[in-house]
Amino acid sequence: MLNDKQPFIANKKARIARSGTQVYTAQEFASMGITLKDGKEFGSIYRPPEVLIKNKEKFARVSFVNDHTPVNVTPDNWKEYTVGFIGSKIDIDIVDNDVWITGEAIFYDRSAYDAYEKGKVELSAGYDPVLSVVNDPDKVGYDYILKDIVAVNHVALCDKARAGSNARILDSVAQNNNEKNSTKELGGIEMSRIRNGFLRALGIGKAKDENFKFSKILMDSVAKVPTLDEENLKKEISSVMEHVTTLGDSDARALLAGTVADCFKHSVEVITKKDEVSKKIDELYTKCLDADAEIVASILDKKEEDKKEEEKKEEDKKGEDKRDESSSAKDSIDIEKVVEAAISKAVTTLNDSIKTQVDDAVKTALGLSEEKEKKDQRVLEDGYGTKEDASFLVRGIFGSR
Repeated sequence: MLNDKQPFIANKKARIARSGTQVYTAQEFASMGITLKDGKEFGSIYRPPEVLIKNKEKFARVSFVNDHTPVNVTPDNWKEYTVGFIGSKIDIDIVDNDVWITGEAIFYDRSAYDAYEKGKVELSAGYDPVLSVVNDPDKVGYDYILKDIVAVNHVALCDKARAGSNARILDSVAQNNNEKNSTKELGGIEMSRIRNGFLRALGIGKAKDENFKFSKILMDSVAKVPTLDEENLKKEISSVMEHVTTLGDSDARALLAGTVADCFKHSVEVITKKDEVSKKIDELYTKCLDADAEIVASILDKKEEDKKEEEKKEEDKKGEDKRDESSSAKDSIDIEKVVEAAISKAVTTLNDSIKTQVDDAVKTALGLSEEKEKKDQRVLEDGYGTKEDASFLVRGIFGSR
């Protein structure tokens, strides 16, 4: 509910753009000032993750629109097209091996929010790209590579995102719509995506038809091409591409996406060599699955290695702690011995000192100082007395001289 403290209707966390290969029509390339070679009707662009990451802040604070606008949003026309804004905080997320630009989609327009509530939840970014042509597209699997992004003009709410169904508002109320099968979506992500990762490697989430062939899906659609108008052709291509976008990003998937686009372009020749093409298509699709499995395995293996490394470090630490305890105990014993020896020596020294002081005191009291002993000795030696008569010594001690 609106109030004066919250002028906007809602703000939703959203995935806006992703890395990887995406297919465009010749008309869309023409809008970018590019004419596809050999009269191709479709072409593909690869978005490297590092390019998105480098330009992520350009997605902040841009206009949020309901469907792509026929022209760029400008200060002169923004009131006509803008239904909200993308928030200032832009993050990077990793989903199914793709790098995603994420942020907040803030709704200000009631009609756009109503469309969202009815299930229009996917998103597509409109931006000015810097593209570089690929010398060997058949080898790499795409025609152009994104080198940079000049500017991001807007983010559009749409029915079908080119980046796949993961390009969407994440806390979509549409997933709670009773018209949708609760098994189709989970947390805003189509359940078909569960085929990615280790669940698929374990046989969980696979299609019920274990004899599923991607080539059959493709060939059935390609066979319809002669009877389709432009709009329905796009829908047919998007339907097939959905199976490709559920795969993890890899060179094999990029090549598969480009091959699918070419199959629609050369539909007559493809149908003529249907069996041969189908075999190669299924081999390529299998390579995509294998690439996913390898990624999962490498991640799990790394986690296992990390776990072992942590266990080793823990064992090493325990060993060091035991050595430290032993060393500390030894040090403690040594210190005790040193202290004991020091005390003993101090006591001995003190006793000797006390004994000497007592002896000196007694001698002084008895008039037997060292100097007197020397004097008396001299008297004896000089003949002031005799060995036979030493009474003067007694008088010296007990009386006056």
